[in-house]
Amino acid sequence: MVSSILRSMYIYAFLETPESSFCLPPGIAGELKLVSCDRLSVVVEPDLKPEAIQTADDDVQLQAILAHDRVLRELFIHRELLPVPFGTFLLSQDVLMDYLHGHSAEFLAKLDHVRHKAEYTLKLLPKEFNLESDSTPLKGKEYFLAKKRRYEAQVQQQAEQQEQLENLVDLIAQQYPTVQGETKDGIGRIFILGDRRQEATLLNHVQDWRDRCSLWEINISEALPAYHFV
Repeated sequence: MVSSILRSMYIYAFLETPESSFCLPPGIAGELKLVSCDRLSVVVEPDLKPEAIQTADDDVQLQAILAHDRVLRELFIHRELLPVPFGTFLLSQDVLMDYLHGHSAEFLAKLDHVRHKAEYTLKLLPKEFNLESDSTPLKGKEYFLAKKRRYEAQVQQQAEQQEQLENLVDLIAQQYPTVQGETKDGIGRIFILGDRRQEATLLNHVQDWRDRCSLWEINISEALPAYHFV
């Protein structure tokens, strides 16, 4: 994402200055405004104060985060944009204008890089082991042998899962060179920067990946702004 700057005027996204006016969605607490400097514009919420979200309780902050994300998604339906992280404020409109003047070429180049593109998030969750247990109680040596067999089967399945994952990562990198990844809460995430006009091809690839990775549950998000690629 675009790095944060100072404080006091809340920032959502940078975009190319539109040729004609368009309707902005509602913000976290009020109306949004488009501030322009030649070819570069920024979507702001001028009346939102830092303390409104920085000192709020968890529920209020969560609603603010969801509202911030909603604004970005609604804008992204019709506009290429560079998303700004939640909680970013600028000191004043004068500071904002200076910032736009100083970074116009950089941000316009980034906007050109993501033109017609979207970020897609693949979520990878390992499927639970489906190991059959003996229908009759076992004792003594038979019990320990059965326990050993289950353990060996589990280890084998884990190895197969890891092999499938490594092959999948290699395949995705070949088909989509611009990717990033992370693991959080036991769920692997792969972020793909793909052409929005070729989404049907991506969905076909996802089905192929599912067929190849039978030991993984693979889900894909809708088209999102390029959070991880700007």
